[in-house]
Amino acid sequence: MEEACSSSENHILQLPNTCVNCYLCYGDFCATFTGKIDLLIDLCQRHGVLFSHRTCPTCDGECRIDLNKMAFRCNKSYASFKKKRKRCNFFVSVFKGTWFANSHLDMETNLKFVVLWLQDWFSYKAAETELKLPAVTIADWSSYCREVILSWALKNNNNNKIGGANQTVELNQAEFGRKKCSVRHIVEGQWAFGGICRDTRQFFMIPVDACNRDTLLHIIKEKIEPGSTVISDCWQEYNCVLSEDYEELKVSQSLNFKNPVNGALTNATRRKWLGTRSLLRVIRKKKMSMVGYLATSYFKQHIVDSTRRLHLFLHATSQFYPPAK
Repeated sequence: MEEACSSSENHILQLPNTCVNCYLCYGDFCATFTGKIDLLIDLCQRHGVLFSHRTCPTCDGECRIDLNKMAFRCNKSYASFKKKRKRCNFFVSVFKGTWFANSHLDMETNLKFVVLWLQDWFSYKAAETELKLPAVTIADWSSYCREVILSWALKNNNNNKIGGANQTVELNQAEFGRKKCSVRHIVEGQWAFGGICRDTRQFFMIPVDACNRDTLLHIIKEKIEPGSTVISDCWQEYNCVLSEDYEELKVSQSLNFKNPVNGALTNATRRKWLGTRSLLRVIRKKKMSMVGYLATSYFKQHIVDSTRRLHLFLHATSQFYPPAK
């Protein structure tokens, strides 16, 4: 029997297997929910995106959901101050104060876009073909989705430290940015530090404003357990690791792919950066929006199975856009 989903923070981070209908690929989601508004409402209610019930402010009665009007209604009668029976006509949209409020997209199209956007193969062309949406609408809703993912990443990326005694952490830096006239010179960029534990495969990505020794040392202390073996390249800022409670191995990428002496290499973190750069195929990106793209990359690489992403996204949406009365 299917159980109700919980929207607690622990469940958002641990991703419990308590929901069946939201573990679907895009094709299965369309086949399951197309034209079935009652199933879509039930899906959102179980994840906390919509109210599951509402109390009438006039007569304190339980409102019913009118699927035709997509609203909570109360038609109960009550005694007025003149002892006459009056019918309560309370009426409010089920979308008021939620993720769907003020949306020009219908609920079905909205959720289909979210599922499509969460796929690794998402593109503007795919959204235009599948959902018949203009480019401006696709850009706007992609931005809204990145806001939700960014709120999730701020909680999940700061959750736990990686590494520990007898564990190895690869550490590397990368710069993302737009290019002028498609040439190599980067006009505006966003620096980010990343690390991955070889033993547990846990990783982190942190965008930073300044790429210097103090920033790096703060990230190492915050994200990596003392006693870890840290592998990095020969960038001079990584010398700060030597002064802390960490073992350090280095490899010079300009000379060797793998250090012939100690066997150090940082190919795992470089693969993570390649996955992030694949989201930035359009090179003219503003620096202010880079954090959202980094969060999206972190989310998609953290949840490899794309069929499980909707469950997590809906829980994050219920916290970022909690239903308000």
